[in-house]
Amino acid sequence: IFSSYYSIKSAEANLRKYRFYAPFSGAISEVNLQSGSFVNPGSNIAKILRSNKLEIKVDVPAEQIHWIENGATTTVKSETGQEWKGKVSRIGEFVNQTTQSIDVHIALESNQDKLFDGQYLEATIPGKVVEKGMLMPRNALFNGNEVFVLNDTLLKVRKVNIHKTNPETVIFSGLSQGAELVVEPLINAHNNMKAYKLEEGKKDIDLEKKTESSAKLVNN
Repeated sequence: IFSSYYSIKSAEANLRKYRFYAPFSGAISEVNLQSGSFVNPGSNIAKILRSNKLEIKVDVPAEQIHWIENGATTTVKSETGQEWKGKVSRIGEFVNQTTQSIDVHIALESNQDKLFDGQYLEATIPGKVVEKGMLMPRNALFNGNEVFVLNDTLLKVRKVNIHKTNPETVIFSGLSQGAELVVEPLINAHNNMKAYKLEEGKKDIDLEKKTESSAKLVNN
């Protein structure tokens, strides 16, 4: 009796080893082995999908990853115009050597619009807020972090803090609001050089000022 009892218990233990339970509700999305197949250690048997908690993985260039924060609210859209809200759940710790990008995972909030595994989506991730940030054309910048501002009738060189460089613009800080920033490059300009504001729509300046430099300015 004891021998039969422990044989049955051993058979039950062996049977449990071939049953796998996921700690969530979902569906089997991929099966790699059928019943009766030989299984080696480390073999991928199946893929189980948790349908009530989906994530989207976004490849972000390594030079832009510092703009993204965990918990940031994102917007995800499909090709059919459906829209979902999500949050950045985690950020990768290493750079993909092939794409030179870092994986950013976005957890999607479930709503009435159903999502499907493998669906193409487009994610919009907001970046960090730059306090007292301003935007200017890239050609207004020289020597890496210097700009010209007009102080009365004199050009003054000011150093600014560069936060992000875009193809045509620069996000910066360090100028007071209302400063008159020169947004076009000047030839042979220097600090304390006399300059005059060229009014919009005015083709020339006064004769007595023709020998002086003129610059197109904009308020920032």
